[in-house]
Amino acid sequence: MRTRHFVILLAGIPLASSGQAAEKYCESSPAVREELKQLDLKARKVTGANRLEALKRLAEEAVARHPDDFFVHLRSQQLVRSRKQRERQALIDRYKALADQHPKDPKYAVLYARALLGANTPLAIEVLKKAAAGEADPQVHLALADVYSYGKFADRAQTRAQLDAYFAACPASLDDRALSLLTRYGAPETIAKQAAALRERLTTETDPDLLRSWEHAWNLEFKARPVQEHEALRKQIAADLERLETISTSKDDRWAGFLVSGYRMAGEPEALRHAED
Repeated sequence: MRTRHFVILLAGIPLASSGQAAEKYCESSPAVREELKQLDLKARKVTGANRLEALKRLAEEAVARHPDDFFVHLRSQQLVRSRKQRERQALIDRYKALADQHPKDPKYAVLYARALLGANTPLAIEVLKKAAAGEADPQVHLALADVYSYGKFADRAQTRAQLDAYFAACPASLDDRALSLLTRYGAPETIAKQAAALRERLTTETDPDLLRSWEHAWNLEFKARPVQEHEALRKQIAADLERLETISTSKDDRWAGFLVSGYRMAGEPEALRHAED
């Protein structure tokens, strides 16, 4: 425990704040989650030479409907991010202006830092550190975990420290990026703790869009358990899937893909063939 705190202090980042203020930066509300789902469905249909412009329009429309929502802004950034210097700079300038206009609202500082990643990562780190200890602290830690997970800034100890801080503020989070980072880089004790927390949360969940997070839970459980327990875990996954198929009859291709992946994890060839049909 001392080592973890020492690493965080070295980075100049205090532990994530707790309470209701920070919780709203753990995951989107149900209404916003539906907005983002529809946004993604529309974005997947966009093709052609003018794809970027069409994505920009979709992103702008979503932001116009939810101008103050962090997660809508973040997804909009992801949709329109481009490798072209002019486009990247326009995105950076936009979020710098928003951060300057709202100096007391840390979400815009985090969004500005996210826009900077890959273009001026040292400045992004500086912006994130200044935004720490505010209500958007979970997203500060998640962004820093991203920064320290790869490339010239790769630092396994820092990645783990930031993930520990994020999940301390957001236990049982269903954030895809956070869970993917945890599976790849997390400390064993954090992986085990979050695997248990996810199973507890998802056992009572009925929303198909959230139930797909079972795949993260299973991946974490494989990481948390010794190899000699993996066969029992495969049987548990098969039982989970059997129950899940009674909860949702969704024909969504993402749900079908989730079932295929799950039965592959479970080592159930007959059920896998059925899911693939």
